Amino acid sequence: RPAGGATFGTGAAVSFGGTATDTEDGVITGSLSWTSSIAGTIGSGGSFSTTLSDGVHTITASVIDSGGKAASDSVSITVGDPPATVGVSSIDIFGRGGKNADKHVNAKYTVQNDAGQLIAGAVVDITLRNDSGQTWSGVAPTGSDGTVTFSLKRPPAGCYSSTVNNVTSAGLTWDGATPAHDEFCK
Repeated sequence: RPAGGATFGTGAAVSFGGTATDTEDGVITGSLSWTSSIAGTIGSGGSFSTTLSDGVHTITASVIDSGGKAASDSVSITVGDPPATVGVSSIDIFGRGGKNADKHVNAKYTVQNDAGQLIAGAVVDITLRNDSGQTWSGVAPTGSDGTVTFSLKRPPAGCYSSTVNNVTSAGLTWDGATPAHDEFCK
């Protein structure tokens, strides 16, 4: 134990247990040696517990009998708290089209969870505003690259900024933040 595919929270003590028998030597459980693909040697014997760093660990229990024959068994476990929040990590407002690349105003949003992973399919609700007080709203999901771009076709001249109103993604809570970003002026 533990069972392959098991998940443990960050900082949790993980209990390990196993047995080993040999036809010539009988029970050799006390000779088990336990290693992690990340942490190296983590314990010995039939049972112990330890705390492991976050990541996917391949745990191997190995033993060598008195005749020098070795045997081992491995399982993979995951250590780490699942991501809890989602948020917009960056906003890029830029122009596109026309002689000065300012015919259209585009706003690109990048969405990540608190583990830094890009999130596909997160629904982003935003408001774009220009310095004259006009506002435009948009709601759309992120693509496979964790981004979504909203475009205003031929909006009036002015400087544009953005506010994130909400981000929804299954199993995650929006962090409530609108990251700092440069205005785009046309």
